[in-house]
Amino acid sequence: MRRAFYVLVALGFACALCVTSFAKDMRVGYVDVFKVFQDYKKTQDYEKELDAKKTRQEARLKSKEEEIKNMQNGIDALKDDQKEKARDKMNQAAVALDSEVRQVGNDLQKERESKMKELVDDVNKIVSEYAQKKGFDLVMNKTAVLYGDSSMDVTADILSIANQRYVPGATSRK
Repeated sequence: MRRAFYVLVALGFACALCVTSFAKDMRVGYVDVFKVFQDYKKTQDYEKELDAKKTRQEARLKSKEEEIKNMQNGIDALKDDQKEKARDKMNQAAVALDSEVRQVGNDLQKERESKMKELVDDVNKIVSEYAQKKGFDLVMNKTAVLYGDSSMDVTADILSIANQRYVPGATSRK
């Protein structure tokens, strides 16, 4: 029994040495993906574009909301036989506005998700090409790294490549 214990301990050390020597031969890096997305010019342009679209839609919807408020304010000045018809028209406009508000929100969310997927695909492709070109065996997201020497951080390189490849106003993906 005692001999089996020593054999297992010896095997454990042997395995640890094999793993350690294997890991020393690996080239590993990490990327602060959050920083890449935050500082990527394409992300910044997409955010500006989506914010401008949202502002335009909000202004258009606000105008429709004002029309409904004006309808409501004008109902009291109408004759009794016209009030019911005006209320129905106002209620229909309010229901249509609620539906349009939801649709605009959904459309903006879908567009944001589509653009985010495009950005993620861009960054993943850049990281993959960079890793292959530079001979990395493994490139990880910084959030998964508990400790990593700063020499393993390739964030600046990835961000530089991403911004160099990005052509503002281009419709095709790179």
